[in-house]
Amino acid sequence: MQPTAQGGSVQDHRQQLAGRGRPRARRYLRGGVGGLVVLMLGALIPWPAVASTGRSPASSRSIAPSAPTPKGVWQRQAALPGTAAPATPTVTCPANPTVQFSVTDAVGDAFGNGAVRHDITSVSATADATTFCLTVNFAGAIAPADSGSDHAVAGFIDFDTDANPKTGTPGATDSFCPQPPRLGAERTLDLFSVSQGQAQMAPGGELVPVSFDTSSFTVAIPLSDLGGSATFNAAMVLGTLAEPTDCAPDGAAFHSPDGSLVFPS
Repeated sequence: MQPTAQGGSVQDHRQQLAGRGRPRARRYLRGGVGGLVVLMLGALIPWPAVASTGRSPASSRSIAPSAPTPKGVWQRQAALPGTAAPATPTVTCPANPTVQFSVTDAVGDAFGNGAVRHDITSVSATADATTFCLTVNFAGAIAPADSGSDHAVAGFIDFDTDANPKTGTPGATDSFCPQPPRLGAERTLDLFSVSQGQAQMAPGGELVPVSFDTSSFTVAIPLSDLGGSATFNAAMVLGTLAEPTDCAPDGAAFHSPDGSLVFPS
């Protein structure tokens, strides 16, 4: 007789093991058939349709990239005046200036794509205890922004009134000049705003008189609009109504009251 295992023969034990395996095998068979059906359905149904039945996590949703932000917009900065400006005010510069200097700019360095490219040749200034007068000279003919001429001048003159680049905000010269002066501008003269012999300061909107000659313009700015002092740094970017065409000084600012150049550190 064959030995028994825990009260039964080896043959009985084998039969018990075989019996236990049959239900499990049937379960595996049923699971295999179900999996095969799922695979067959998956092959027949397009993936987008299958994917649409579930909710995608928010992080997986595709988001259209935002349009790049332009570095600057070549247009008027000063707010429109609330009242009509008087016609053609007189530009009166100091008769006995305590400040007087001139800064030259390279000729032939104008940039841009238009037929007219205003080229700054020099900047000169005079000042006394109340007024700062600035004259900008060009290589060719110019006209005021409200003239309707193709030679109309537009642009900005930035003033760093405390001569500290760490205060104020980046000016138009930082946005449009090939070699930015890196001013911390507190005030800006907006040449786009010229109307009936006046231009506006930004951000306050103060009106200042400006006069135009064939190839130059002169503006008289009260020192009260420049922080109350003739000591400051300034730079400009000028051009046509369509685009900037020249900066002065190139890659620097001029310092009042002596006209020395201040380069970005």
